[in-house]
Parts: sequence; C-alpha cells; structure tokens
Amino acid sequence: MQDGSVPERPLPECLTRFLSAPYAGLDTSTPVDLPRAGLVPRTVPRSARAPNRALRLTLYWAAFYNAVGFAIIVALWLAMP
Repeated sequence: MQDGSVPERPLPECLTRFLSAPYAGLDTSTPVDLPRAGLVPRTVPRSARAPNRALRLTLYWAAFYNAVGFAIIVALWLAMP
C-alpha cells in the first residue's frame, strides 16, 4: 500500500463458485428431451367441472350483500327531502 493503490481482496466463495463451471449445476436438458403432455393419449374425455360448493356460497353471499347495500341506498334516496 506504499504506492497508493488499494490492495485487492479475494471475493467470497459464494460469488465465485460458478465462475469456473457456470453450467455445472443447471439442468441441460432441452425442451425436445422433455415429455410433452399433449402427446399422451387421454382415456377419459375432459368435461367441465361443476362449480365448487364454497365458490357457489361465496357468490351467493356477495350477491346478497350487494342487494342489501343497494336496497339501503334506495331507501336513503327515497327518504331524502
């Protein structure tokens, strides 16, 4: 440090571990090598699923909540002088 330069510090191992072999830990299979779901024959035809009971109850509750809110607004509107 006599010449005024900053001494070089070594980088931590967590930053330099992939510099020597950056693709060593990665999956090198290409999309061509992977199985495709569209090529597998289906034995059962896909049908539309019935709505879930919880979803149906939530939709009913939301419709009821909005109807009650609208009724309150209408009642307040009619009560205005």
